Amino acid sequence: ANLIGTEFKSFNGPFVSSNKISQNEATQALNNGISPIRFNRQGTAYMVRPITSRSQDVNGSPDYRTLEIGKVFMPDYFADKLDADIPVTFKGYKLKDDSTDTTSAQPIDKVLTPKFFKGYLIGSMNEEEQLGRLKEVAANQSLVKVYVHPSVPSRLVADVPLSVIDLAAQFDVTLRQVG
Repeated sequence: ANLIGTEFKSFNGPFVSSNKISQNEATQALNNGISPIRFNRQGTAYMVRPITSRSQDVNGSPDYRTLEIGKVFMPDYFADKLDADIPVTFKGYKLKDDSTDTTSAQPIDKVLTPKFFKGYLIGSMNEEEQLGRLKEVAANQSLVKVYVHPSVPSRLVADVPLSVIDLAAQFDVTLRQVG
């Protein structure tokens, strides 16, 4: 969940100002895969930025492609959505590879082909774009790959690139006195 700025009203943290973490310490925590908690002027604890252990590459270095938690939870959400919808939508379907016969454009009832499934995936991606969760779906359509597994003929394989809209997590505000 997007917990950026979430207040923890019953959190009992450090009471001495010198024990509270600084902005530099919060940044170091983020770079080490830790979600830091800081305190506002009223003394209430809040989540600086939630991140996951997936914010580090295999060597343990910060991986800024996934520091934004939305980059992680949106693909997880989309996978869960497909996981729940596919068995219902395609219940009782047979699987067949795309036909090379160009004279028959009409799909056979209850037969799932890679081309048909690709259309379903792109439709699902378009729905998420309309809800403001994904972007550049039209630009990524040609990158969606769907095929029947070469050695398991009952398995459909899909590679779906998702361009996730970032969460509002950082603000840079300049204040100037003008008079």
